[in-house]
Amino acid sequence: MAPVAAPGDAGRSRRRRADRIAYTFLAPFLVLFVVFAVLPILLAVYSSLFSVRRSGLGLDGGTLHFVGLENYAVALTSPELIGGVLRMVGFGLVQVPIMLAISLVLALVFDAGGSRRLHPVLRTVYLLPYAVPGVIGALAWGFLYTPQTSPLSGMVGLDFLGESTVLFSIGNVVTWAFVGINMTILFAALRGLPRDAYEAARLDGAGELRIAWSIKVPQLRAALTMTTVISIVGTLQLFTEPTILRNLTSAVSASYTPNMAIHSIAFGAQNPQLASATAILLALVAFVFSFGFLTLAQRRSAR
Repeated sequence: MAPVAAPGDAGRSRRRRADRIAYTFLAPFLVLFVVFAVLPILLAVYSSLFSVRRSGLGLDGGTLHFVGLENYAVALTSPELIGGVLRMVGFGLVQVPIMLAISLVLALVFDAGGSRRLHPVLRTVYLLPYAVPGVIGALAWGFLYTPQTSPLSGMVGLDFLGESTVLFSIGNVVTWAFVGINMTILFAALRGLPRDAYEAARLDGAGELRIAWSIKVPQLRAALTMTTVISIVGTLQLFTEPTILRNLTSAVSASYTPNMAIHSIAFGAQNPQLASATAILLALVAFVFSFGFLTLAQRRSAR
């Protein structure tokens, strides 16, 4: 009589087969993730520990020397980098809440009802700026900001690219570009909420505004946390909009944002090692801010 496999052995065999299938499907992603995410980070860390020393006129290209954390010390004492980070922190404290508030209001309006035929069209209109490449969007707004070409500048009597206004102008471009995608995320979260509580509240006489504030918004905590973290990281990585507007005004310097400072160090000063150290420090700053916000959000939700 042929031996019969034990039920436990058959179960383990099925699990191993399922694991192999899962890893087979995951393999392409894992390979691309390692090649385009893990390896660049490791190379940046490695590069940040070295410095190029040149002799004479520097025509020999120089030689790499191990300097340990020297590049990090230079970056941490750079007034341009510190100024850029502080500028983006102030920028984020104003722009991110305004952007998310607009996104939340739009998502709540679309979720409340109204014309079901018109809503998909309007949601697409709000999402379109996100689909526009950042360079093109910044160029279009630059045309509207430049006094020589703008139909708005002379009308309102305001220099949109002045020293005291350019940061608000950049904030307007960023808000225009990202309100739609944040609205879409929040709207999708709203559509996934159970509707029973809404009907019960309406039977009790609650209006749409009360339902939105007391029932819908509290249940959006996870989606709002996610969009806030993404916005915090995006703020610290701001690059395209100020870089394009820099061609139109002297109010935007080469180190106006941390990413612009890194680009200037790497390609302007030809110092990729210092740029790598600065980029790693920026990533750590983004992690600290994101982790701090997540911790505060979790503590508040636990109350």
